[in-house]
Amino acid sequence: MSNIQFRCPECDIEMLDGGSTYICPLCGGHSIGNTCTESISSDNVLGHNLIRLRKQRRWTQVMLADIAGVSGPAISQLESGVSLGHVRTLQKIAGALGVTVSELLDGV
Repeated sequence: MSNIQFRCPECDIEMLDGGSTYICPLCGGHSIGNTCTESISSDNVLGHNLIRLRKQRRWTQVMLADIAGVSGPAISQLESGVSLGHVRTLQKIAGALGVTVSELLDGV
């Protein structure tokens, strides 16, 4: 096990050491060095889109939750793929991010 830490180029979170490759625990992408070699799991496209849009604005999950008027755990569950959320929750989040619900779900 090396002390080198790799970050997912898609999600910007620390990847897990999988031997010769590194695996993103969020999107499931594999990376060798800084190059993503596997696309995001279709099971969590919503989570990936949410993370990407949130990080573009340099917001934390708590900031997005406060602006959208939803709970912090709701954001976390959506990003991790634990929940797909209710339509009203997605509408609030989309509104806070300045996008449509369709844009959040793009690729789902």
